Amino acid sequence: CSVPFTLDASKLNDPFVHLSNHCIQTRSETYGKHESATNEVWLKDFDVYLKQHHNSSVEALAAQWRSIIKETLDAAREFMEVDKFEPPYNCFQVFGFDFMVDSALKVWLVEVNS
Repeated sequence: CSVPFTLDASKLNDPFVHLSNHCIQTRSETYGKHESATNEVWLKDFDVYLKQHHNSSVEALAAQWRSIIKETLDAAREFMEVDKFEPPYNCFQVFGFDFMVDSALKVWLVEVNS
């Protein structure tokens, strides 16, 4: 987010504090101040940050997000499986998983896009 998160009662209605959606964040006056010009942090840069400030790495967090992805797909498996494919029709889906990392380096699932 372009504004630091807080539970302060005076900021509860501030969408820039509580909604991480990219389209909402582009409207903030501080958009791009904390990260790149697009308010995003790339894995390479995040890895450098983790090593410098938390004695950790992207690879150390990867086990958490891999587990979350596996559990999420397992939970939805019965709704995604196709009983049979008939040639020439085959298909697959691509999912985008959005995560946040808290100050204790715990990875949280925000949403899954398909």
